[in-house]
Amino acid sequence: MSPFFWVFILDRQGRVVWYWADPASNASSAYPRIARDGEYIVIDKAKAGMTHSGATGVVKMTLDREYYETVAINGINDAIDVASDGSILYDVSGELHEHTKQGSDRTIWSCRSQFPEAAGFLDCYSNTVNWVPADDTVMLSFPYIDTVVQVDRKTGTLVGQYGNSSGSYAFSPSPWKFQFQHSATITAQGTLLVSSHLPDYPDGTAPGPKHHAFEEFEIDRANKTLTQKWIYSEGNEWAAFKGFNLRLANGCRRWTVDCRLA
Repeated sequence: MSPFFWVFILDRQGRVVWYWADPASNASSAYPRIARDGEYIVIDKAKAGMTHSGATGVVKMTLDREYYETVAINGINDAIDVASDGSILYDVSGELHEHTKQGSDRTIWSCRSQFPEAAGFLDCYSNTVNWVPADDTVMLSFPYIDTVVQVDRKTGTLVGQYGNSSGSYAFSPSPWKFQFQHSATITAQGTLLVSSHLPDYPDGTAPGPKHHAFEEFEIDRANKTLTQKWIYSEGNEWAAFKGFNLRLANGCRRWTVDCRLA
């Protein structure tokens, strides 16, 4: 049987230059990325609510596989990041964890403690774990409650809350809202970049053109306000589950939608 998940590296012309799969396991590999503590990539092997065989955790490897290591982590969900000190940041059912290079593991923050009203099975599912080097915070995105949080990695303090849940920063212009958002990222310029369905198209809406947006916001922490700086919603793109966006060093923004690079 063919492996369920494949990881590809493409060049900027869209050509496949490298690929990887683990035929011994059908654990998900949803958030591969370059590790910030060395010249290798990290690939999650997660449960993601699916049947799988073998251990879950994180694979670290160079492209030539001269270095190849699997870090076993029980219960890991399908979003990870690696800080510059080599710590793996991941979540389990809405709990943000840190797994150090020495093998110790601690819980940093809990969605269910922060949002006791999030009682549903999926309410505290996060489709994002993004480390922010500038202030050592971590972004998580909870699409089923349409809310993003930014958490201090050292203390577990909530630094910011963005979206639709009570206590979130206000949108400007208003009214506005997130709908099943993905890939919450703080750019090098300190703005919030996010992939989200537009306000009139919540989760469960049939995909369609001009229903989804890639949005950038200025963050006013003193007044707890998100001011929309940029939005792209003119295309046919529809990030159903694992949309991703990234601001490049030259200021351009790139995103992926259902295996397509735009």
